[in-house]
Amino acid sequence: INGPIPYATAGLMGQLKRAFPGKPDEGYDALYVEATRQLEVVSALADTPKLLYYPVDEIGNSEESGRKANHECALVAKVPGAVSYITVNNYAAGEKWGDTFDIWCGNIVYTKEQESRLLARGKRYMRYGSAYLNDPRKTRASTGFGFYARGAEAMFYWHYQATVQDPFNDLDGGSRDWCAAYPGPDGELIPTTDWEGIREGVDDMKYIATLKHYADLAAKSAKTKPAADHALGVLQEVLSGGDDIAQSSFREGLSNDEYHALRRRLVSEIIVLQRVGADK
Repeated sequence: INGPIPYATAGLMGQLKRAFPGKPDEGYDALYVEATRQLEVVSALADTPKLLYYPVDEIGNSEESGRKANHECALVAKVPGAVSYITVNNYAAGEKWGDTFDIWCGNIVYTKEQESRLLARGKRYMRYGSAYLNDPRKTRASTGFGFYARGAEAMFYWHYQATVQDPFNDLDGGSRDWCAAYPGPDGELIPTTDWEGIREGVDDMKYIATLKHYADLAAKSAKTKPAADHALGVLQEVLSGGDDIAQSSFREGLSNDEYHALRRRLVSEIIVLQRVGADK
């Protein structure tokens, strides 16, 4: 794992209070900062992914969640290099309590104006959601074109495989089994169509990255810059063709074949860029 990865610290303050009873609030705050500092030392090791300190899940669930997130992220900020991360399941709660946290990770539908506002506050913007939508087209969009069009830097899935008793029986627990891929014999994974949709979305992202790579190279020469400009224009057309504010519904009016043709448009431009690069 290269990271960064959210590291849940929701119970850290409670653990400190149990381990060191009888201290005033400011004493526990100081211990929290020191614990974060020591975790950051571990996070900096070469074989350890960068940790994102995650004291509250979904701050929109209650006022107390918002207050806790605001306070503990302020403590994280006292440690050089430490980065706080909060899942924001209510935009208004993010605006109310979000002045102290570094990463705003949203799972709800935002308008472009709302996204612009949170970015204007200096927040790093990420997304999270379900990996099992029972609709590979939606999971493909959430991971690929629909995600890229959002302006967020990362997409987290909150479960790839979480089961209760029999993973193939949704009725033997308090909730369904949350699986993008099911456990199979001998540790092998049994993929779902959603899992394949995620893979397709990742491939879409790779084609975007490939096009931008060759466009950057072509833009360095006056002879090939027109090809670069044209390719980037096609990419913009692909990404701006839908005004949906949910990444999973990106250009949902297209048929599956028409949607897949968006990738083929990028492939055609990549081939042109490779050819003009070889000819210059």
